[in-house]
Amino acid sequence: MDENDFVIVRFPGKKKISHFVGKIEKISSSECEINFLRKRGLHSNQFIYPENVGISVVNNDDMVKKLPKQAMLGGTLRTATILTFMFDFSSFENVI
Repeated sequence: MDENDFVIVRFPGKKKISHFVGKIEKISSSECEINFLRKRGLHSNQFIYPENVGISVVNNDDMVKKLPKQAMLGGTLRTATILTFMFDFSSFENVI
């Protein structure tokens, strides 16, 4: 995985595992700095950057999938901020 790739990151919780989509900002030997997105809609493959930037450092082992390049949909300024991935997220629990 490389900088600027979009990935699915696993976050184990006390009772369940959640998965988040984010963009790799910086890579080191064992960790990555990830800028996390927010899912747009309950059952959607569309994501947006939240108003409050959510950057975290995660272990490389927690990155479980590199996503394909996002699809370019629409032509308005509003739709340009929506990132759509042609990917089936149903195999991952609790994608947020």
